[in-house]
Amino acid sequence: MIVLEQISDKSRLEQFQAQFPESNYLLLAAHAAFPVALTADLLYKIWLNFKSDENGQLMDIPLEAVGFLLNSSLCRKIGADLYEIHDSLRDPLLQHLQNQSRFGIRRIDRLAKFLNAYLDYNKDKLPSTAFEKAQRFTADTRLDPEKAARSILEAYSRQVEQKLSGAEVDIYLSWIKGRLAAPKNGVGVDPIRLAETLIEGIRRLEQGDEALAREKLLPLRNFVQTDTNQITESGFRTKVPQNVLDFFQATETESRDNKVKGKVYAILVGVNTMQNKTFPDLKGPKNDLDLWEEWFYSWTDKMGGIQIIRLEDEQATKQNIYQRVIECINNAQPEDQVLFYFSGHGENKAQHYLACYDLEQSTQKGDNLPQSGVISAQEFRSWISSCQAYLTLVLDTHSGSDEWIDTENPKHLLLCSTSPKREAYELPSEEITHGAFTRAFFQVLSEGMYQTPLLLIQQVHERLKNNNTQPQYPLAIGHEEALHRPFLQNANRNAYLEALSSALEIWRAEEAGKSNLNEAIRDFLTNLGEPSEDQSDANWLQILEAALRVKGKQSIGLFTGNFDGEEVEALKKALAERGNLPFSW
Repeated sequence: MIVLEQISDKSRLEQFQAQFPESNYLLLAAHAAFPVALTADLLYKIWLNFKSDENGQLMDIPLEAVGFLLNSSLCRKIGADLYEIHDSLRDPLLQHLQNQSRFGIRRIDRLAKFLNAYLDYNKDKLPSTAFEKAQRFTADTRLDPEKAARSILEAYSRQVEQKLSGAEVDIYLSWIKGRLAAPKNGVGVDPIRLAETLIEGIRRLEQGDEALAREKLLPLRNFVQTDTNQITESGFRTKVPQNVLDFFQATETESRDNKVKGKVYAILVGVNTMQNKTFPDLKGPKNDLDLWEEWFYSWTDKMGGIQIIRLEDEQATKQNIYQRVIECINNAQPEDQVLFYFSGHGENKAQHYLACYDLEQSTQKGDNLPQSGVISAQEFRSWISSCQAYLTLVLDTHSGSDEWIDTENPKHLLLCSTSPKREAYELPSEEITHGAFTRAFFQVLSEGMYQTPLLLIQQVHERLKNNNTQPQYPLAIGHEEALHRPFLQNANRNAYLEALSSALEIWRAEEAGKSNLNEAIRDFLTNLGEPSEDQSDANWLQILEAALRVKGKQSIGLFTGNFDGEEVEALKKALAERGNLPFSW
C-alpha cells in the first residue's frame, strides 16, 4: 500500500492505477522513481535491466509500459525528451518498492549502481551535464552518502566564499527533500541529513531566529570541531560564519559542564553459535555488539572514560563472562557505570537464564534443563551484589524477570527485550540482521542520550510495534530512582527534573533561585489546564517527559517555543494515559 498525504498525489495514483490496473505497471513506476529525471532511453534501459525481482522471478512488464508511464499522470514533461515523476510521489513509490521482500533495499542499491553505469556508458544519450550531475548525486545518496553530503557542503562553501545567491545549494536540498535517511546499517548519523540540518541551522542563525537555530545546530555539536571547522565523523569540511563558530564554542563549554561523571565499564556479550547445536545459530548478536561499540565511541567525549570488553561465541563461556563481570565490579568506583549486555539464546519461562557458548544439556532421559554453561538470574544477581557503581543490565533475549537485579537498589537497572514468558526476535534484513529490540533501542538512542529508561523503553516499544511482525513487549525494571535517572548517567532525580524544566524553558538555574523550581513547574501545569494541586511531586517527571514526547523530541536541549492548542490537548491525553503503560514493575 502506498501512503500519500496530498490529495493531488492520490488523484494521480488513482488515475494511473485505473488506466493500468496490472501491478507490474506500478512496479516499473517505482523503479523509475529512483532517478531524479528520466529520458525515454533511460527508462527503456531500466525496463531492460530490471525484468526480474531479486529472487529471479520474472515481472512480465510489457515494453509498451515505458511509453505509457512517461505520458501518464505520474510523470510530467520538463524538457525535450526529459521527464520526471512528480517529486512528492518519488519517495512513496520507492518505499513501496523497498517494503516488498522480493525487492527490499538491495533493489534500491542495484538501481543506484545501474544509474552510475548508465551515465558511464551512455554519454551520447545524456541531455546535458546538469542531467548527469543530478543523477550522479542521486546515486551517491544511496551508495556514498558522505560524498553526497560533501557535494552539498562544498556548494555551501562556494556560496559563503563567493557571496553567491545560494541557488545551487537550494537545488541540492530540493533533490534530497523528503528522502529517507540512510546511515550506516540503518542506525546512527546520516551524513546527508547532517549536512542539510547544518545548513538550515546556519541560515536560521543568520536570519536572527536563534531559537530554531539552536534546535537545528545543537545536536550537531558532537560532529563539529571548532578549532578546524571540520565535521569529523564523516570527514566534511565547510565554511561557516563566525557567529556559528561562537555558537558551537559556547555549547562545547556547556557540554563540558554537563559531562557525565565517572568511567563506563561495558561488558558486551554476543553468542551467534554455540558448541552444543541443540540451539539454532543466530545471525544478529555480533551485529548487535557492533551497534553498541559504534554508539559508545560516538559518545566518548560525554563520558569520563570507557572500557569495552567484547565477548563473542567461543570467548563467551560462562567462566570467561564471570571473570570479566567480577573484574569490572571490583574496579568500578561508586560514581562509575557498569553495563552488561547480552544478545543470544535464553530461557524466560519456568527458569530464567542466559545461554553461554559452552552450554551443555543434561544426558538424563526426559530432562531438558541445562547442566552447565548457563547464567541463571539468581546467579547473576549474586555476582553483582557487591557492586558499588551504577549497574545497567540490557538483555536482548527471552529475559523478562525482576530476579536479575536488586530492585530495591537505586543504582540497579534492567532493560529487557520482552516481558515474562514471552519471546524476543531477530529482525532479518537483506543487508544485516539485528535483534529487533537492539535495533529499535539504538534507533531511539541515536536521537539523544539524555533520556530516562522509562521514556527510552516506551519509544522502543512503539518502534517494535511499527517495525516488527512479531509482538514483543520490552520492560524497564528497577527502583523508582533508577527508572527516572537519565540512561547511563548518575544524575539524581532533582538534577534531571531541573534539566527537563530547562529544556521546556519553564525554568533556568542561571535565571532563578533553586527554591523557584517547584513553583515554576506548578505554574507550567496550571497554564496547561492540568490542576497542579492534584499532582504529586512524584508525577512531575512523567508529566514533563510527556511534554517532551508531545513536542516530538527525544533529547534534552532541543526544545523552544510555547505549546499550541493541539499540543496542549495531546499532552492532556498523554497525561491521562500515563498510568496505563505496562513498561515498569
